[in-house]
Amino acid sequence: MKRSWVSGGLVAVIVGACTPPSTTRGGDSTPAAIDPPVEPFPAPASVPLPTSPHERGAEAFEYVERTPAIGWSGARDGAALVQLGGALLLIGGWTPSAVAAWGDDPTTNEVLRSIDGGRTWETILAHDPDPPKDGPGARFRRLHTAGVLTHSVDGTRYVYVIGGDHLDPEFSFPAYSGEVWRSADGSTWTRVSDQAPCRDRMLHMVASFNGALYLMGGQHELDDGTTAMNDVWKSADGGATWTRLADAPWSKRAMVYSPTEHNGELYVIGGGTYAGTDSERSYLNDVWKMSAGERWVQVLPNGHGQFEPRQYHNVVSYDGKLWIIGGYNGTRQDLDSVHWSEDGGRTWHAIAAAAWGRSHADGIAVTNEGIMHAGGSCSADGATLLHRRTSKVPVQDATTHLTRSQR
Repeated sequence: MKRSWVSGGLVAVIVGACTPPSTTRGGDSTPAAIDPPVEPFPAPASVPLPTSPHERGAEAFEYVERTPAIGWSGARDGAALVQLGGALLLIGGWTPSAVAAWGDDPTTNEVLRSIDGGRTWETILAHDPDPPKDGPGARFRRLHTAGVLTHSVDGTRYVYVIGGDHLDPEFSFPAYSGEVWRSADGSTWTRVSDQAPCRDRMLHMVASFNGALYLMGGQHELDDGTTAMNDVWKSADGGATWTRLADAPWSKRAMVYSPTEHNGELYVIGGGTYAGTDSERSYLNDVWKMSAGERWVQVLPNGHGQFEPRQYHNVVSYDGKLWIIGGYNGTRQDLDSVHWSEDGGRTWHAIAAAAWGRSHADGIAVTNEGIMHAGGSCSADGATLLHRRTSKVPVQDATTHLTRSQR
């Protein structure tokens, strides 16, 4: 299937799609009141087209399928995707079906690698249900929706895995995993700490900002949204020790992947709380940013109409823009919407729906080529690149734009 249209002053091209099932997952922390769920999201008004001269030709963002089948075992809901050096690493994940290669475990600590931009993949670490904590073969336990990111320490770039997974039978209430692991190549891992502040939570958020690691939010109990948090922790020594900062002014929340540095500020967008049913969860779409001085400022309030409230979505910085990709809410469940902002999160524009279909808890990484997607609740077993290409569109065509309800 291939479609193209102009939306918000952009041309978007869809190459392929999948029809995913609707799936969900979980969270943890100290009991506290939360904001009530927002009202169902109304269809927004059309966003005016950009009027600056450089936008008249319309920038084109297209989806390009790198491979229709990575060939992994099972789905990869909650898997993390990062770029480390010249390689893509896909880490962990959850599947609703038993996977023989995982010993019928629902989650994994497999690590897959691609060195050709997502076209081909190899398993560099196979599933290990009980890896050692130190020495040869040491690494994190099986997980999904953990804190995974890249961060530099003393000139070396590492991939970090911070925290654990409520689906791992080794974790029991009230202590979850406070482990911090890192690797310079994705194959050899070192445990930096087992006392990180995520010991008491799941579905937490992690970020690399201004030379430090940050950990914030999450939930203490999976099915109780009142145990959500808004505390903020900082590590200036690569995750070995952590200092608690002032609590964030945003409401207690989890499931933002991930707080993202953009133009020298750290953004937290949307999220919510997890509970046993959709109606008991909360879904947010407010936009907050933190400066290098660790002061938070609200950019947009919760309940605005520019994009739907959501949790389990991805937030990245690419092409001078903030991006919000996919997610889940109680109105449409899995989402396929993709939005960008180039004014610091104040104004948002939609492009064509994600080529991989409706999905949440996706593996998303910004690479040298664009935004790469792999994994997520979408059942597709492939890798897709979303990137910008320069394409001149007749000005009269660029005056056509669609609301979400029209799409």
